[in-house]
Amino acid sequence: MKKATAGKDKLQRAGQIARFIFIVLAAVSAVGLAYVAIEYGRVWRGGNLVRTILLVATFLLLVLFVAGAFMRNENRVQLLLVLVSTVITIYLCQGVFYLYTSGNARANIARLQGAAFDVRSKARFIEETHKDGEVVAPAATPTFWVDSEGLALNGKQVFPLAGLSRRHQVMCNENGRWIKFRSDRHGFNNPDEVWDKQPQAILIGDSFVHGVCVDRNEDIAGSLRQLGWKTTNLGVTGNGPLLELATLIEYGRNLKPKLVLWFYYEENDIRDLKHESGSQTLARYLRDEPFHQNLMLRQADIDPAIEGFIASYRTPGTKGLRQMQWALSFLQMGFFGDWLFNSSNPLTANRLFAASDYVPELRLLEDVLKKARQETESWGGKLVFVYLPRWSRYAYHESHDANLRLQVHAAAGKAGLSVFDFHDTLSAQPDPLVYFPFRIDGHYTPDGNMLLGRDLKAWVMKNGLVGR
Repeated sequence: MKKATAGKDKLQRAGQIARFIFIVLAAVSAVGLAYVAIEYGRVWRGGNLVRTILLVATFLLLVLFVAGAFMRNENRVQLLLVLVSTVITIYLCQGVFYLYTSGNARANIARLQGAAFDVRSKARFIEETHKDGEVVAPAATPTFWVDSEGLALNGKQVFPLAGLSRRHQVMCNENGRWIKFRSDRHGFNNPDEVWDKQPQAILIGDSFVHGVCVDRNEDIAGSLRQLGWKTTNLGVTGNGPLLELATLIEYGRNLKPKLVLWFYYEENDIRDLKHESGSQTLARYLRDEPFHQNLMLRQADIDPAIEGFIASYRTPGTKGLRQMQWALSFLQMGFFGDWLFNSSNPLTANRLFAASDYVPELRLLEDVLKKARQETESWGGKLVFVYLPRWSRYAYHESHDANLRLQVHAAAGKAGLSVFDFHDTLSAQPDPLVYFPFRIDGHYTPDGNMLLGRDLKAWVMKNGLVGR
């Protein structure tokens, strides 16, 4: 009898504890549901599908937790144990998934093909390069200081639009070896002498233009040089349309080329634009006609500011913050989410972009391109819009209108620009995937950049946009 009474008392106490837990979880779910509902109009990664999943999931959890709070003690405890076991299992699966996917897929493919691949991390590559007597810096780029409105140095505020000048910088490794380059006098990926003469064309864009992850003579600007054009590369990794407009105004205005090639990458440029639209400094390039920072004359301020930024990123405190961010991402199921809504996942084919989600950004893109065209025409030049397709378009046979392609074309057309679409070239190839490193997600190979340069030049000449 005593044992039975004691057992009932334990069950009652356990039931009360479980009831309290369910009430707390229900309250958290209610707050989460309200947040998702209020933020329903915001652009979520993954588009409408993600918003719908979050809304339905939080509602179902709220119902489950409220029901749990009113169950009989025995059922309530059993439900809580099932939920705890389920959560533990999910996190264990995420841990295994992280360990399985965090390896270098390209290195594994290279090994199967008998090809050499440098498996060192970027940090280890830089460290060992330093030991060999060569100072190499990581490639810090403007997207890192969009939120801070630039960098501060000695009471001054400067918003750099390139990296460190005349410095060896390391970028990435997609083809089997780490790529590094020596930047020019303004921090771009060019031979320094390009600034001593007027180019025929300048290239504006993100990492594809910057030269990730190929040698300088193998990137898009280098391919065009091999084809006989005098080019200056103003592309920088992570740049979106507003950063690119700022770059055009700060540097293109001084170079005054006959042709400006504006490259748009369909994977992320529209999202980059959303991020950049929050910057008051970048908005001034679009809205304030006379605004500029005279960056070409301020390299003495720019280099120390970037060096300070890189140094702060290497502090023990910053390392601890990155570890906390990793832990938070793990708790939020970030590693599953990154995979689920990544372009390398076949489940995302034709689904990552919904035109209704990006109406403001598409309008802003049109405004940016109009301003860029006006800027280019002010010195008698012509602006050409170059559309760059992503890997998943060919790996998963995405439709021709996927990734806002038609909407972006329309925005460029309304801005009065001629459009060269590299997708037309790649889709006509027998095997488009050979132009991506190891046939997996990444930037174009040297052959891909040469194919782009050759067809782009022929198209420009055919349309009479620039003289020979």
